[in-house]
Amino acid sequence: MLVVEQAAFAGRSLYPEFFFAQALDMSSEGFLVAEHEGEVVGYVIAVIGQGGKRQGWLQSLGVHPAHQRRGVGSNLTARAEEFLAQEGQKEAVLTVAPENTVARRLYSRLGYTEIERLEDYFGEGDDRLLMALPLVEPTSGKPAIT
Repeated sequence: MLVVEQAAFAGRSLYPEFFFAQALDMSSEGFLVAEHEGEVVGYVIAVIGQGGKRQGWLQSLGVHPAHQRRGVGSNLTARAEEFLAQEGQKEAVLTVAPENTVARRLYSRLGYTEIERLEDYFGEGDDRLLMALPLVEPTSGKPAIT
């Protein structure tokens, strides 16, 4: 995962190394990987939300640059959304760096809308955009938001 994360985010890892081990321990069903010829080329970490909002989080998504623009990110995101919906989450939320136009374009294409700008989210000067998508109930095909 670290190789994909560092390649996908130009050498800048958002999370410490132990984060991935903890994420796997805490949400193994929501930790999904994409492989190509036996190598991990992408991952997504989907986390069930806490509290009454029933908002599931796409905590992190990374695709190795050599495999971007091939549907890997879209497929991982769709699988994560399915997982969250099956777990009763009504909405998928995520944050993205405002300057990450490639990711913002992907999420917009997948139906996510920008909700708000979160100033200094990862520290001073490291803002994020909060994006959200209503989830569809797995059996009915209807939006899960009531």
